[in-house]
Amino acid sequence: MPPTGRRPFARVSADCMPGARREAAAQVQVLRAKGEADAMQHTLPLKEKQIEQTRLEAEAAVQAAVVKGRADAERDRIMADAEANRIRVASAAELDRMRIGSWAASRSPPPTPRPGAPGARARVPQNPTPPLGLLGPTLLNGAGDTARVAGR
Repeated sequence: MPPTGRRPFARVSADCMPGARREAAAQVQVLRAKGEADAMQHTLPLKEKQIEQTRLEAEAAVQAAVVKGRADAERDRIMADAEANRIRVASAAELDRMRIGSWAASRSPPPTPRPGAPGARARVPQNPTPPLGLLGPTLLNGAGDTARVAGR
């Protein structure tokens, strides 16, 4: 339908119309009002449902935050208990190690180095190297090259 330039159901003042046209215009206004009322009857329940849904979503978000907070607190408590238990076990193990060490030390004291004892020799190198002085060329070059090195 091509546009005619007129709006459908245009409001026209009733003063400039004859009787039948005034009645038709009044009926149009009544129908328009009924249509708006019907639209409101459908729109209001939808708006109320939207408001209720938004309220329920907000309550759910609050409940979720509370539950998450409790879960986080419980997790932190469990982790702290585990850490305390780890420290307790490590301390007990260290105490046992120290007790065993002190018991072993009291039963057999550590060896003390004595002069002439086999342990004293271990500190002296077994194969000392001679100074290189005059013997150096002989040891490095062999017996036959001593004269050549000395006669330079």
